[in-house]
Amino acid sequence: MHSRHGNLALDAPHALHSGLLQWARRARSELAEDLARARSAQAEEEHFAHVQAQRTTTF
Repeated sequence: MHSRHGNLALDAPHALHSGLLQWARRARSELAEDLARARSAQAEEEHFAHVQAQRTTTF
């Protein structure tokens, strides 16, 4: 029979590792969402600037 202490010593690094992996995945998906939002905002701004430029040159 294993001692509880021995199991904890083996489980701790694994628990830490899986916790870090979960945190990293969550952080990466949040970063990806932020990047997508920023890109879409930038695209809107560029489109607006382009439309404004066309209006000023056309009229």
